[in-house]
Amino acid sequence: MTVKEVTELVETGTIRDEELVSITKCICGATFRDWGDFTISIYKDSPYHCPKCGRALYFSMHLHVYEVEMERR
Repeated sequence: MTVKEVTELVETGTIRDEELVSITKCICGATFRDWGDFTISIYKDSPYHCPKCGRALYFSMHLHVYEVEMERR
């Protein structure tokens, strides 16, 4: 199994329950309604397939925490 990042090649809709996200545009160019015909999950071992081209996709989320330091006068 080969896995490659394709984030820049797809468009996503909203995320639900941190485990599902809708795909609004696939790598192949097919477009879908937000929460329409194509959603993917976080599970690499059981990816969801595009109904148009059959590509298998999953996603992961990355958390970034930032500290903001205010200037003191």
